[in-house]
Amino acid sequence: MSEPAGFVEGSLPRLSQVAGRLEKRAWVRRSPDPTDGRCTVATLTD
Repeated sequence: MSEPAGFVEGSLPRLSQVAGRLEKRAWVRRSPDPTDGRCTVATLTD
């Protein structure tokens, strides 16, 4: 999630709020990073 936040020059908390809304609409799926549990991976859904 921090990588896209850097692209849009936004804060990580703000991006997390937006991702939460997209997740409610089933546009994005968030899951813990399998290699680093402190990070979150966001995946676009079909």
